[in-house]
Amino acid sequence: TRCSRDWSSDVCSSDLALGLAHKYETSMPIIEQVNLVLFGGKPAKEAVADLMLRDKKVEISDTEWE
Repeated sequence: TRCSRDWSSDVCSSDLALGLAHKYETSMPIIEQVNLVLFGGKPAKEAVADLMLRDKKVEISDTEWE
């Protein structure tokens, strides 16, 4: 993890969550964008826009889109 003792536990959690997502081959777009903002220099405004404009997908197979 890229966390130091002076960092917020939320920052460290986002870094660890992304590692688990990769380990278990699951998509976590919000965590991915948070990490890009925190560690990759991506502007927060751009990250929010990317999340809001992404394609819809079924997250749970029992849920239907309206």
